[in-house]
Amino acid sequence: MQVTLPLELEQIVQTYLNSCKYQNAEEVLLAGVQLLQRQETLSNLTFGILGEQNQFSPLTESGMVEESLKVLANHRNKNAIPQSQVEVWVDSLTIE
Repeated sequence: MQVTLPLELEQIVQTYLNSCKYQNAEEVLLAGVQLLQRQETLSNLTFGILGEQNQFSPLTESGMVEESLKVLANHRNKNAIPQSQVEVWVDSLTIE
C-alpha cells in the first residue's frame, strides 16, 4: 500500500525521525497504529466488581465511584481488604 501524507503529517513523522527513536517512517506509522489498537482495547474494557462467588458484575461510571468510595471508607476504618482477596481479584482480570 502506498500512502501520501499531507505536509503537516510528513513534518510530524520527520520530527520523530529526527529524534532518532525511529529508523524510518514505517516505524513511526506502526507506532501510531499500535497506539490506536491499544486505545481501542482499553475503550472496550468493562469495569465491575466480583461478588462473593467470583461472579463479575459490570458497573456504570457512578457505580465505580460508589464502590471506590466504599473501599476508601473501609481503608480509612482500618478494615482494609486482605492482600489475598486483592490478589484473587487482580488474577481474575484479563484482556481477551
